[in-house]
Amino acid sequence: MKQKIIMTHNDAVIFKGNPINLPFKEKAVKEKSLELFDDEDPCIIHQSHIAREFTQMLLSVFKQENASQIQLSSHKDALYFIDAPDDTTIELKG
Repeated sequence: MKQKIIMTHNDAVIFKGNPINLPFKEKAVKEKSLELFDDEDPCIIHQSHIAREFTQMLLSVFKQENASQIQLSSHKDALYFIDAPDDTTIELKG
């Protein structure tokens, strides 16, 4: 992916990089693994698949909003899997 994500909280960058490397909530990964693979302890291959799926979910929010910057608090239900404070700003570059 050529896209980059920059997450800021209180004017501090808390993540900058490829969307697939975002900090995901462990509980969300386990739940998605159970849903997709019936496995509550996902191997690295399943974790990678889940990360790609979560990344697509995030990118679809940007596409729906037709924006390059969103507030996590405005999309808590759709982006439940991102491990960051609710008042985090997420910016899509590229």
